[in-house]
Amino acid sequence: MPKRILSGVVTSNQNEQTVTVSVERRFKHPVLKKTIRKSKKYRAHDETNQFNVGDT
Repeated sequence: MPKRILSGVVTSNQNEQTVTVSVERRFKHPVLKKTIRKSKKYRAHDETNQFNVGDT
């Protein structure tokens, strides 16, 4: 079992059997106490090419 399960939005499905997923995380700044949004892109395996852009 993986250490953590990430969820995000598919941003690209141009590659064969691979999708690019943008995962956004929110956290509170330690000093300013403002909510900050950071995003990171991951590549995920999609064997049957079933995911399209905009899917979660």
